[in-house]
Amino acid sequence: MFRYYSGSQMLSQGVLLALNSGGEINEVDQACRRVTVTDGLPDTTSWFNSWTGLGDMLIGQANDDIARNRRISASNKLRRACVYFGLCERYIPHTDERKAYCYARMQDCFRRFAELATEPLDYVEIPYENGASLPALFIPAATPGPAPTIVFIDGFDLYKEFVYLRKNGPAARLRGMALLIVDTPGIGEALRQRGLTARHDAEVPLRYCLDYLGKRNEVDQARIGLIGLSLGGYYAPRAAAFEKRVKACVAFGAQWDVGTRWRVEHYGKGSTRSNLSAPDTQLLWVTGQETREAALDFLDDFRLDGVAQKIEVPLLVVHGEADHLVSLADAERLAKVAPKGELVVTTAEYGGEGHCCMDGMQTGVDLIYDWLAEKLRAGVAPR
Repeated sequence: MFRYYSGSQMLSQGVLLALNSGGEINEVDQACRRVTVTDGLPDTTSWFNSWTGLGDMLIGQANDDIARNRRISASNKLRRACVYFGLCERYIPHTDERKAYCYARMQDCFRRFAELATEPLDYVEIPYENGASLPALFIPAATPGPAPTIVFIDGFDLYKEFVYLRKNGPAARLRGMALLIVDTPGIGEALRQRGLTARHDAEVPLRYCLDYLGKRNEVDQARIGLIGLSLGGYYAPRAAAFEKRVKACVAFGAQWDVGTRWRVEHYGKGSTRSNLSAPDTQLLWVTGQETREAALDFLDDFRLDGVAQKIEVPLLVVHGEADHLVSLADAERLAKVAPKGELVVTTAEYGGEGHCCMDGMQTGVDLIYDWLAEKLRAGVAPR
């Protein structure tokens, strides 16, 4: 698997994220060269200055394009600026005010990109508990009439804008399906700007999402699919086990027993930091806990044994054969115990061997949406 930083799997995953989301390889390379990296971790100030400098440069160029009525060219530059501000935010601790700054810049660039490029998406708010709401993007199907609809739940360190940019934006639409990408508790805007931390009972936020979709005429309520990416590979199977409106489910990167796995592989005895895809402080932030021990205890409820056995619908488990974050054995276990489980192990030759197809994103996305289109009978008139 491609590793830009030989001594940092975490930062190399970020480079792949940028390239998968539309970043230009030369821009990414130049920005990385300006960053000081020690023991696999970036110096926050050089990291911030390099990526925000690149983003600001592209925004300036986009504004020049707009002044000359070159809207498509401007949208392309704003898309890349969005990617670079988002990547910058990823590796800054949440206790540093520069993280919120980068996130807000990412949001602004994404909105401007979508408007200029006339991307077929709507910003929507999903009514949630205690007067709160969950922010989401709704992408309608390209075909008329009520269509099968996919709900996409992300994982530990991404959010709806990056899910859209990482090949998912048109994937459902062009196959005759609608797509709802939602920042559930512990993810993206729900965490960063609304203070909603993670919860193990993923069926609860999904219930609110499906109630919302039930009010949209372009959604076929009888053909609802669900995708969970990375830690979402826990959220989606868990939700599908208890929310019977889901008719097909995908774990894009499997999970089985999150607390146990993370204690072994990421926070083993004597370890000073994990090999996760984001700084260690992300664990405390996402879980809403004050110590690593409390956060890992919190994650003990994130287990699928006794839950996966209750999934009545088809479950596709897609897992890289060399996934460095979650063992392939966990994927095999999940697919085996789910009554209608199916496992696809992606490789360096097909789909990428890394976590969630990070090194072969397009093939992985195509595989998943083709499977969902078949299971949900996309392109076929509603019964």
